[in-house]
Amino acid sequence: AENRAVGRTLGIRLRRLENLDLAGADGVALVDTQPEARNHSAPGSLPVLICVDHHPRLTCGAPVPWFDVRPEGGCTSSIVLGYLDARGVEVGPPLATAVLYALKTDTRDLSREAHPQDLRTWARVSPVADMGILGEIVHPRLDAGYFHMLHRALRVAQVHDDAVIAFVGPLPYPDLVAEFADLFVRRKGSRWCLCGGIYRGALRLSLRTEDPSRQAGQLAQELAHAHGGAAGG
Repeated sequence: AENRAVGRTLGIRLRRLENLDLAGADGVALVDTQPEARNHSAPGSLPVLICVDHHPRLTCGAPVPWFDVRPEGGCTSSIVLGYLDARGVEVGPPLATAVLYALKTDTRDLSREAHPQDLRTWARVSPVADMGILGEIVHPRLDAGYFHMLHRALRVAQVHDDAVIAFVGPLPYPDLVAEFADLFVRRKGSRWCLCGGIYRGALRLSLRTEDPSRQAGQLAQELAHAHGGAAGG
């Protein structure tokens, strides 16, 4: 819901990949993901020319000319803003608002794994960002279907020691499992949440943790590789 609010309130034009004419494209740029990750739909017919990410580095099957992956280097939005500043690109209210929202989400308002570069980026964009629009993004209007799905998730959620597991069935959109995982991991006494559902015939999983000794993304990758990627996580 918040991602869709970003596009709506900031006027970002989104187009589906399958509707694009890729005949004249030289390649693709991946941001906040990597070629071997399983959370993007980059066409395999085009080479990856640029990759900018902050997640743990994955082995690439083919060389990427510009490969900037910094697992300890702050949020991807901070890395990208560094490029824009180096090129003298003006950062107006829409861009500053988007970057500030990205920082809030990735670091939970700078309370989780915030890098010094993230602190500098926060100070850089806060005076420029539109706080009214930011409020609309952080607190988006939700349709009745969201609450129907939330009711279903609450009914099926199971607690096992310090973990919450919820399989919600068919999904109206794939990111819903991530929204519910973010919510359920906040349950008092819980440190883990695994939420799953079905979208367009594929199993979608989202894993969240409050355990400072483990990273959910790293564990999810271990699980996916252990099961040959069949889990689709």
